[in-house]
Amino acid sequence: MLSVGSTRTISCPAGKYNPNPRESCKICNAGFKCPEDGLVNQIPCPEGEYQDEVEALFCKPCPLGYYCSVTNLTSPILCESGWYASAFGMTNCTQCDYGFEEDLSMPVDEGGIRCKTVPYGNGFYLENKIYLKLADK
Repeated sequence: MLSVGSTRTISCPAGKYNPNPRESCKICNAGFKCPEDGLVNQIPCPEGEYQDEVEALFCKPCPLGYYCSVTNLTSPILCESGWYASAFGMTNCTQCDYGFEEDLSMPVDEGGIRCKTVPYGNGFYLENKIYLKLADK
């Protein structure tokens, strides 16, 4: 696209942006997306998403076991021990139920959960997420 006179304006392709049409296009940074041609500004990834690559057209949803609580993240945040994220695009983690803890050495299951039973000791068993004495069984 050319403007009136001899000054040339530049329309950038998707993956790039340009706040000043008389300058060259800028590559969209990690943590942002540039999904269409002609963007003046890059678009920050929203909460629940991240982008670890430059020149991206879209943001990625946070994976299972991770959360993205702020905008323009460049990598998802792993849930802390005792917490989990059971869906893609989570903005926070959920605490494991009573009697369970998150085991970071376990692979994330289909629900994004790595909670395992906490051994309570001899003479107890787990039923409906509650530890009971064997004598009560």
